Amino acid sequence: MNHVSARARRQLHALARSMGVEVRWRAQDGSTQTCSDDTLIAILQLLRVDIRRPEDAIRARADLRRKRRETIVDPVVVAWDGAPPVLQVRLPAATTHEFAVVVRTESGEERRWLSRDLSVRITAGDDDNACHTVALPQGFEPGHHRLRVEAGARHASATIIAAPSRLPAVDARTWGVFAPVYALHEHADSAPGDLATLDSLGRWLHPHGGTVIGTLPILAMFVGHGKEPCDPSPYAPVSRRYWNELYLDLHAVPELDGSTEATVRAPGRMLDLPAVAAVRRPLLDAAADRLRARPIRCAEHE
Repeated sequence: MNHVSARARRQLHALARSMGVEVRWRAQDGSTQTCSDDTLIAILQLLRVDIRRPEDAIRARADLRRKRRETIVDPVVVAWDGAPPVLQVRLPAATTHEFAVVVRTESGEERRWLSRDLSVRITAGDDDNACHTVALPQGFEPGHHRLRVEAGARHASATIIAAPSRLPAVDARTWGVFAPVYALHEHADSAPGDLATLDSLGRWLHPHGGTVIGTLPILAMFVGHGKEPCDPSPYAPVSRRYWNELYLDLHAVPELDGSTEATVRAPGRMLDLPAVAAVRRPLLDAAADRLRARPIRCAEHE
């Protein structure tokens, strides 16, 4: 990247912070490190900010301020440790400022308040809008809750994230084991482990006093077979939304009708994941076809 002026870099850092991106961090050796311009721009682009170079930050900040003025409420509101959420509601200054706030909790309960019954403080806005700082009268259990603001014909939705600032303390010491799922074999030459063997480990561990099992991520990955790439790292998944189908207990899938004779042995210390996928995927594809042919059972998995 070409030489960047100090002013452009300050604007880039201010833009990043306004999007919730930290521009500095403390390294393991205690030194303070600063994100490079290229890194900040790449992160901002992932956050859908139109920026290609530090000099674009001034325009991008102006665009961001304009978009926020046009947004009734921010998309995410964070509330810590059960404290009542505080949100900013932006409405045209010419309106009567009457609005309603509706929250549907994660458990399905709905709560509704009118602005006249809430603690509302009108703060400075621009020529067209007024910003209302609204404190809800109560907090919420940890979780994700849906919020809706209704102001006449205008409405907007947001997510309330209620979270603890610290994890709860453990009253007593506990212990457990760590083992990758694929490494769990009943015998030295048996098939690679699956969720059933992980369950068996837990059932063995509990009577001995163990309460924790740690394992590697079991997310979907590039296992590769045929012409597909193979990247078996559990920390580089295809998706963090889906589990790895190779860890399914094939004997627990009704659509396989017991046709799970084909297995891949794993003698010694090495595991051939593409070979495992080549054997198990056709079985799972056949099971998926049978599942789609059973509408009632298929609906249970939607």
